[in-house]
Amino acid sequence: MTGWGAVSITNTSSAAVAAPHTSAKGGGNGMPDQRRGRSAVVLHLPFAVVLVLVAIGIVRLAQYYWREGTVLIGLALLVAAALRALLANEQAGLLAIRSRSVDVLLYSAFGVAVMAVALTITGGPFG
Repeated sequence: MTGWGAVSITNTSSAAVAAPHTSAKGGGNGMPDQRRGRSAVVLHLPFAVVLVLVAIGIVRLAQYYWREGTVLIGLALLVAAALRALLANEQAGLLAIRSRSVDVLLYSAFGVAVMAVALTITGGPFG
């Protein structure tokens, strides 16, 4: 059977079935390397910071403080631009989508645009 759902296993030697997250220093006990786990957390920390700001913005939107919530979302995009500009490609984690210059340009442009719209609307929604 071939196609999208077909899986083919051709090599079942012990080297091919080894645990992917074990280290040579781990003694072969199958336990994950603790340093690798910490580096994964640090790798995703910039994206987590941006997500926390967006989550706070969404909470403010849900509480009908639409201007504050929208400004917080725009601020999250500007923080993403700053983190992308300051961190190396390996440290930027999920913030690194395209080249650094394109990421910084687009994050900044969208952040400024969202904040400008939020701050210049008079009356606001529902009022």
